[in-house]
Amino acid sequence: MDTWVMFLGAGAAADAGDIHFDLERGTEFEIDGDGTLHIRSDYRSFALAPTGEVIAPMPPTAPPQVWSWWSASAFCCGVGILMLLVTSVARDNGWSSRGQIVTLVATVVAAIGMVATSVLIWRHGRETSSERNAVVASARNATGLPLTRRQARRFVSATKDYIVAADGTAWAVHESDIYRGDRTA
Repeated sequence: MDTWVMFLGAGAAADAGDIHFDLERGTEFEIDGDGTLHIRSDYRSFALAPTGEVIAPMPPTAPPQVWSWWSASAFCCGVGILMLLVTSVARDNGWSSRGQIVTLVATVVAAIGMVATSVLIWRHGRETSSERNAVVASARNATGLPLTRRQARRFVSATKDYIVAADGTAWAVHESDIYRGDRTA
């Protein structure tokens, strides 16, 4: 099992106004019979109790199908551009211009697909922006920390990311439940 701790921000802590906090990744998570969440990393251990608050999951910027179409289009554009470069060299050695035209048409179709899926991603992102902002606001309200959208998304959607505030209080989300606790070791 990999053992590592991840910090957001340029330094060891993300500086958000007057509050300093770390967004870290634990190496071990377990829940006791009494509902206490235990988090361990290389040099810290925390015992967190459920707060009774539930946080909604962060909605995606776009559905996975759209992202896969965008990735496929980007891949095809890259392959098409490489093929155009290869065929331009090969044409000097007897390659027909018909092969180059077919490659150019396929690359243009892939580029159109990439632009179309980019527009779909942008539209879906705008439509779900208020939902994502609500999740960020609920994460900020629950922890009392001024999380950015990226930090809130990692905090809410990942199962191993947790926040340690400047006062030593740790916050974590497990299966939409918010946990809070202190360092044990």
